Parts: sequence; structure tokens; C-alpha cells
Amino acid sequence: SPPEHTAVATRKTVARQIGVNFHNTYQAALSAVVDAARQGKSVCWIRNTVKDARKSFYDLSKSGLERIDLFHSRFAMIDRNRIEKGTLANFGKTSGPLERQGRVLIATQVVEQSLDLDFDELISDLAPIDLLIQRAGRLRRHVRDANGNVKPDSESLDDRGMPILQVFCPEFSEDADERWLQGDFLGTLAVYQDIGVLWRTLRVLREKQGWQMPEDGRALIEAVYGEGSSYDVPEGLVNKVCMAIGKDSAKVGMAHLNALLLEKGYCRNAVRTEQWNEEDKIPTRLSEDNEEIVLVVLKDGELRPYADVDEFAWDWSTLSVSFGDWKRAAYVLAPVAQVLEEVLKIKYPRLKYCQIVQVQCHASAALSATASISEVYDPRLGWGVGLSKEA
Repeated sequence: SPPEHTAVATRKTVARQIGVNFHNTYQAALSAVVDAARQGKSVCWIRNTVKDARKSFYDLSKSGLERIDLFHSRFAMIDRNRIEKGTLANFGKTSGPLERQGRVLIATQVVEQSLDLDFDELISDLAPIDLLIQRAGRLRRHVRDANGNVKPDSESLDDRGMPILQVFCPEFSEDADERWLQGDFLGTLAVYQDIGVLWRTLRVLREKQGWQMPEDGRALIEAVYGEGSSYDVPEGLVNKVCMAIGKDSAKVGMAHLNALLLEKGYCRNAVRTEQWNEEDKIPTRLSEDNEEIVLVVLKDGELRPYADVDEFAWDWSTLSVSFGDWKRAAYVLAPVAQVLEEVLKIKYPRLKYCQIVQVQCHASAALSATASISEVYDPRLGWGVGLSKEA
């Protein structure tokens, strides 16, 4: 018999109206963050790249604000775990005025899902419509009073007013061309390469000036991803759209090539070609190749894990960065550590394919260190070159 469909009512806390506001210059977005924080609000700016997040963190640190946090994916696991716990404490459901007031979080997509966070104000870099809807779920997520205290009755009204998602984006243009996402928006285009999706997202947001959930969900998605919409863009964007579609098709082809034949089970006979050898890297996601990095401390003549914990210390000491970011760092291990690296990888085979990076102290002492612990890693900033060079 055919399946039966039963409509389920949406919870009152999920059904809500969200407005949209736009900032077309970097300075306007930065000022919106500063103004909201000075009003005592908790604020999050979701940036599309780690580099852009670090730049905004650096710029805000010069504005006089003191409660600024940075959260992205390029931290060693021990530091990322610390930052995640702090983020939940400061912006999670149990947070109150003491933790929230005037606090700013500059983050990347790591706060987009999984974490139960609630911000008074939320700014997002332009992203595809489904991701903006997801990000907006972190805006006034819990029912609170005007001071930021969670109300015991989750069905009552939020005293902070209607949530307004602020979007950092270029001005919309019906005649946009390949220069539409330039300057401060190059990072956005690097992450979301189908410029047509971004253009249609901005078009529907400007037309609707917000949305009502769940009623508008399907209409928003259809306006951006609906059948036949791929080339619904200005003529000046068609070439970039074609390039993005071509890259996606190539990724689909590689995925089919690398996939196992499930009917044969998990064995060598399930491989379509003979490329699955010990030295091969088989990608598991559609992104640039990554390098796994392990942070180490030289102590008593041996290399020890950065994370000074009792269990899984090597795992807690790892982070992953793109191959391009690793090459740009141009990091070279000191000669004395290079000799010890060979011993280390023999003793711990799981480190065989990792890049070894030396830091000056263990994680437990890194935050209180008076000097830099490494030229390429900082417990507050993560992996990368110095902020002054990035800015």
C-alpha cells in the first residue's frame, strides 16, 4: 500500500518571522558589531573563511572591545575543545547576562550547526540560502527576557523583539558581472564557487526582506535551487556559473571512481581501479586536499605531544589545514627536531603521514605564555601567519 502522509504542526519556538538587513561595506559590518556590543548585546559574525575571521578579530581588537572570541576549525583539538566549551558557556542555553553582555564571537561555519547557541545579534557573510537559514537558527534561538535571562516558559514571547539577520554582501545588481564578488568578498567566492547560487540568494532576500518559518522555507529554496535555475543569472555571470558546474561534474566523476562497489563488500575486489595502495590518499569530502599537522614540544631530548593529557594525547595535538595553507606557511622543522622526527614516526606509526610542527610549550601553559609559542600557531588565533601580516 502507498505510504500515508500526516502533517505535523511546527513548535511555536521554531515558527517565527525573521527580518533581513544588509551591509555592503566591510566598515559598515564592523561598525554594526561594535555598536551592538557597546549596547550590551551578545553578537556573532559568521565569516566564510578563516583568514577573514582572523582579520575581523584583529580589527575588532583595535576598537576598544574587550570581550572578543575567535572560533574556527584550524586549532589543535585540545584548543578547539577549550574554545567550544567556552562558546557554549558564553552563548549557550544556560548563559545569562554575566556571560553574554557585550561579548562578541567571530566564527566560521563551525557554529552553523550542532552547537546550541543563541546570539542577540547575528551578522553573516553572504552564503547560499539554505546555509543562511541554518545560521539564522542561532539568532535569538532561546526565549529570553530583555536582559538575556532564559524564560522558564519556552512558549512565551521573546522580549528582545523580532530577530533581524544582518548579511554582509555586495550591492545587488540585475546586471552583475564577474567583478560582482571582488574585494572583501573574494573569500566568499572561494568557498561558494557557484556565483549564481549567491546571486539568486541575494535576489530573493531583497525581494522578501526576510522570511516566515516554516511557511516560506520551500519558496526560498526553490527560488535558488529550483529546477532550471542554474542559468537564471545575468549574462555577465554565465561563464563563472559554467565553470562551477563543470567543477561539480568533475567531483561527481571522481567520487564514482573512488567509491567502493558495495555489493562486493569492503575488500580490494570492491575497488574500481588499482589506485588504492598504501601510499594513496582517497578523499572523503569535496574539498581541497588537507594536511594533518601534529604539534610537538621538545623536552628531555624527545618530541612530546602538545596536549599534555593522559589519554589520546597525539589525537588532541592534531589539526588539519588545506594543502595550500600548509605550503604558504613554508614551515621547516629545526634540524635537531628533524632527527627526532624519524624516531617519533617509527615509535608511533599513526604519525607517519603527518606534518610535525614544534611549539615552545604544552597546551596547559600556552595561554599564559608571555611570548609566541610558534611562528605558525597560536592558542588564541589558531594556525596561520601573524595577524599583522594578514591585515
